Amino acid sequence: MLSQVTLKFGASSERPALTFNPGPMTIFVGPNNSGKSLALRELGLSFSQAQPAVMHIVENIALKSFDDAAQLIDELRAHASHEDGDTLYFSVQKSRAGERNIQQISLEQIRRNFNRRPDWLKDVLGKVFVIELDGKTRLALTDSREAGDLQKPPANHLAALFKDRTTRSRMREICLDAFGRYFVVDPTHPGKLRIRMAPLPPADDDEEQALSERARLFHAGATRIEELSDGVKAFVGLLSAVVASISKVMLIDEPDAFLHPPLARKLGFHLAKLVQERGAKIICATHSAEFVMGCIESGVELQIVRLTYESGVATARMLQSDDLMTLMKDPLLRSSNVIASLFHEGVVVAESDADRAFYAEVNHRLVVAGRAGAKGTLFLNAQNKQTVSKIVGPLRKLGIPAAGVIDADIFKKNGGSWKQLLAAACIPDIQKTSLGTLRGTLREAFTKRGVDPKNGGINLLGNGERKACLSFFNQLSDYGVFVVPNGQLESWLEDLRILGHGPPWLTAMFERMRSREADSDYVRPSDGDVWEFLENIASWIHDSAREGIPNE
Repeated sequence: MLSQVTLKFGASSERPALTFNPGPMTIFVGPNNSGKSLALRELGLSFSQAQPAVMHIVENIALKSFDDAAQLIDELRAHASHEDGDTLYFSVQKSRAGERNIQQISLEQIRRNFNRRPDWLKDVLGKVFVIELDGKTRLALTDSREAGDLQKPPANHLAALFKDRTTRSRMREICLDAFGRYFVVDPTHPGKLRIRMAPLPPADDDEEQALSERARLFHAGATRIEELSDGVKAFVGLLSAVVASISKVMLIDEPDAFLHPPLARKLGFHLAKLVQERGAKIICATHSAEFVMGCIESGVELQIVRLTYESGVATARMLQSDDLMTLMKDPLLRSSNVIASLFHEGVVVAESDADRAFYAEVNHRLVVAGRAGAKGTLFLNAQNKQTVSKIVGPLRKLGIPAAGVIDADIFKKNGGSWKQLLAAACIPDIQKTSLGTLRGTLREAFTKRGVDPKNGGINLLGNGERKACLSFFNQLSDYGVFVVPNGQLESWLEDLRILGHGPPWLTAMFERMRSREADSDYVRPSDGDVWEFLENIASWIHDSAREGIPNE
């Protein structure tokens, strides 16, 4: 039913606004306060005639094209609970708590307004085929419900499930996979329907749906869902509402609410499968990398829209499925938690875990001290210099400002990794040549002196060579590649006199830096040294988030 969504902005202030055709599953991701939840609310309002005067994210929506009113009426009839004369009746879940009401559509009004009043048509279809679900009310979806008159259209989603063996069986499959228990609808409290989780499936419909002694014993041996955790209730509540709904467009905010990571992953997998089976569309907003991973693993057509809002500038970018699969298939990227980058303003990729931990702590102290640290930034580690580009490159393609931090042995002869680094940083071809020439000249300077640039960096060079080396580093930093000027990790904060290398050095450094601000010798940010280095990285991430990654 929903064929196109146009937002008010695109990948940068200079790019056209993002327009996309929602598939079965569309996910809004991005840092906190980037507008994900607001986008869902505005999409819901786009189906109403009573739209607000100002929309901040959604420009407009377009509905599926019908050749004529008769074709639309045929589709409506396929989902109506019954028809009386010139009126179609629909049992529609409009309450976020699962209750249903009856919506009426006049066929004569459809014929009369089909070409004349598109906003009226959006409003009518929105009332029947669009539902909004959020994390705050999801737990209520597992509360007991009035059974109502089972000879009439269902009064709520539990009554719909009770009347439909196919949807109950589908819920049983899902709950068995997630919890090792079977979803059943218990009618043994007169006039009420309750969800239970049974250790065994019912032998037949009567064992689940009758009021006989056999049915009562079966339900007595199952656990009422009220006795289970909020995570179980949130998972079952959301999926039961989806599987029982006739809605064609489902707007779901924080589907992962209340769920621990493995369950959020299962929810993403099953939700994507369900919406594909139903021929519907889900548009959701999430903060959960595990939920996104589950959706990807489902194999269902997936669209991810990344929203950002930095210094008053909003951006929206459609992430390409091929680039997402790169993150999923590569063992290094999977093990590095790269998918979590979707929810941060920027990323810093260091060569090793020791580097990552140190730079993250330095950045934390800058932010706490009110200095220009990289807020909302994720710190990741590669395995070495050669694999930094394997993480930075895919993230740049996704429009995420990803900075690489590498040691000064960048001058060593390894043309392959050097070229990969330049490509990952999106450095223009014309500049690659000049940088390559300067790199070769500086390598010769270090070689003539018989020194390893990793053990002293620019301090090993003469004045003119040092200036050339700093120029080389600065040109790389313009594209988010930051070289440790004094050589390597262990060159920082030398006044603290920490010896060693790698993890032993890091352990001793953290002990010396102290962990409590109340300690008299707690190491606070100062001028220069690693503090300035991290502030420069933060500045690059901030500018790239606002203006776009250079030459992406």
